Amino acid sequence: MKAEILFNSAESYRRAADILASQHRKDLISEAPIYYLFYHAAELYLKSFLRGERLTVSEIKTTLGHRFSALRDACTARGLPIADDDRDILEWIENNYIDARYIKTGTKSVVPLDRLSWTVASLAETIGGHLREKSFVIRRVMPSPF
Repeated sequence: MKAEILFNSAESYRRAADILASQHRKDLISEAPIYYLFYHAAELYLKSFLRGERLTVSEIKTTLGHRFSALRDACTARGLPIADDDRDILEWIENNYIDARYIKTGTKSVVPLDRLSWTVASLAETIGGHLREKSFVIRRVMPSPF
């Protein structure tokens, strides 16, 4: 899949998460769908960066998969700057990604949705700027509503 398709898909997932989180959170029984949308957006943004750096789909799939720390490290090794706070959030996502996909009961710590929105928006801005510099045609990045 092309970098711009991954990026534009990520932006759609992020916008959907932001709309749900900012306007419809009380309409949901669980916030898990919102978290999952943010997680998936973050994963797609990171993969779009790597595709923009000419990694093949096969390389990304077989060596990095859904592991956020591996995706983050592969991106930073290729020059993507990620703020320390955002790195922490990406690590937290990796540890909680499966929980958002599958129902698990019990208590757990969560990142506030506004902080997650800011982090994923930060990734979008940084990666979007990088892809635009390489002449990829991508959607305009909307700011976090928080």
